[in-house]
Amino acid sequence: MALTKKYLLKGGDHTQDGKTYKSGDVVETTYPLSTMFPQKFSEVDGKVPAPAKEEKPAPAPAPEKTTPVPTKKPAGKKAPAPKTTKKENK
Repeated sequence: MALTKKYLLKGGDHTQDGKTYKSGDVVETTYPLSTMFPQKFSEVDGKVPAPAKEEKPAPAPAPEKTTPVPTKKPAGKKAPAPKTTKKENK
């Protein structure tokens, strides 16, 4: 039987054996994940470090309420009606 090792998932998701692991989870497997994916996994020795807390960005301020200003149509002549043409008789 092969020895299993524990790997900390540094970021992103990882799916193995039908289970999906999230950032901060520990994956126990016989595969050398830290060698295969060095940017994504780090090997842990028995003790699993607590995942770093992600700071949520402050919510955006609410937009200022504005009152719509009514607009007036410019005074003047109405648009001319489209011209009609008579059909020529053949």
